Amino acid sequence: MIVTKTQHSTFNIQRSTSNRGIKNSPVMMAVFERIAQERLRQRELLREGKILFNCDSPIVSDDRKLRIATEELGEIAKAIDDVEFTGGKSKYHTHEDIRTELTQLAAVCVAWLESFENPISGGRVEKSLTVKSNQPPGRLFRSGKNKPAAGK
Repeated sequence: MIVTKTQHSTFNIQRSTSNRGIKNSPVMMAVFERIAQERLRQRELLREGKILFNCDSPIVSDDRKLRIATEELGEIAKAIDDVEFTGGKSKYHTHEDIRTELTQLAAVCVAWLESFENPISGGRVEKSLTVKSNQPPGRLFRSGKNKPAAGK
């Protein structure tokens, strides 16, 4: 399976002969789209200053990323317990909340995997990817021309 990012920040999935057992299904496409949308939401939270860092940064330690993923997993467990305890009639959590929490965990894991692709961590980033100057301070930049002016 080949997963590529399209111009609209969604994923294009193509079947590869090396992955004969994986089928290109509408369900899989919907799941990847939900994860991609959550990654965009995480980036927006970072841009707005509502979160201090993102797991896609190779500078953030693996143990911190693991704690974030574990916290997300704990939220899944809490939602499942709440739904099961009330027989699905909880006023706090629904099956949709469980799906949302699972999507957030998957997006955190995808971000962590993205950190390995960063040139600073020894990975490779496609030349087509660029970082815009409206990124928050502390963001890693690919080249000097993309850095914000001093003091911003």
